[in-house]
Amino acid sequence: MRFLRCAVVMAAFISMFGIDAFSAQAGAGKAYEKLKKEIEGVAKDTNKYGAKLKSTLQSLSKVSTSESKNQAKAVKSFQKDVDGLNKDLKKATDGIKNLRAKRDQYFSEWERSIAEISDPDLKKAAEERQQNVMANHAQLSERATALREKIDGFMKELSDLTTFLGSDPTAEAASASKPKIDKVLADGNFLAGEVQEVSGQLLAFARGSS
Repeated sequence: MRFLRCAVVMAAFISMFGIDAFSAQAGAGKAYEKLKKEIEGVAKDTNKYGAKLKSTLQSLSKVSTSESKNQAKAVKSFQKDVDGLNKDLKKATDGIKNLRAKRDQYFSEWERSIAEISDPDLKKAAEERQQNVMANHAQLSERATALREKIDGFMKELSDLTTFLGSDPTAEAASASKPKIDKVLADGNFLAGEVQEVSGQLLAFARGSS
């Protein structure tokens, strides 16, 4: 009976407003849910990268403070964390790259939905809401893209240090590279803060707080 009532209501809606209007609204709703899910996934992947980055920095810090007898072990632990960081990096950066494509898909569906609204006040409100969300998403996409570029630069810096220490896992090598280690630690900690901030903004958008 419940299914039958739903079917009757659906049929009445379609007969009143037209199949195109219903199709446009349904398409916009589905696209919106897909967009939110996509952004939430990017937020989680970005946050995961940030957490792994912090643990990697802790491993690097131990490299410069370990006793000579523990140096090789400390370097090996650091290398392992860098490998894990690179795996988390791919998911995060791939997701950020896809943000614009998903946005275009959603807003195209939303425009179709707005076009079917005949009430001028509702149409105006829908258009204003769309413009606001578009602006927020564009700003967020730009911030995420800028972050990805910073991450790429940092990972190159980290890769050079990993190669250097891996080829000579000794206290002497750690001492010689201490200025570089200190710089990577400083850059990494600053980056981790930005990652956490952008991840939070992505999550807020996905949950409708924009």
